[in-house]
Amino acid sequence: MKNYVIRKSDDKKEIIYYNYDITGYNMKSKSCGNNQLKIDEIMIVKPSLVDKLITMKFKEKYKRLVMIVLSILHASDTSEGDCIIALDEIERLKEILLYKYHNKIKIEKETMFLEQLEGLERSLSEKLLQIRAFNNMFNFENEQEKSKGR
Repeated sequence: MKNYVIRKSDDKKEIIYYNYDITGYNMKSKSCGNNQLKIDEIMIVKPSLVDKLITMKFKEKYKRLVMIVLSILHASDTSEGDCIIALDEIERLKEILLYKYHNKIKIEKETMFLEQLEGLERSLSEKLLQIRAFNNMFNFENEQEKSKGR
């Protein structure tokens, strides 16, 4: 994969291009109001900056996931489907962390993020078990009433 690094020379006031084979973290650039320079993708090479960017992305996704989980845990009309969707979202975030960002962040941060996700998963699993137990009890009572007859 060929990439380039752009550097501005102070004495000549021109942009110089260098071709390198670099590995790093690719990210899409956000469009600015200024349409003079259009950049599709940016590659971050510095490992500490990559670690910070991935941490920021993960924390943003984690906060969104925590809000969803808290709304599910505190709602009285939560269904099994809501819990299963949230559990799938947790699993998806775990897989992204393990397979996409595994080599790009520190091991300590990766284990910390996984522990946080497992905590959310445990609380949702408990809620799902409560919902299933309530549904089974409700279905059992309905079957009891139907079987009484005359």
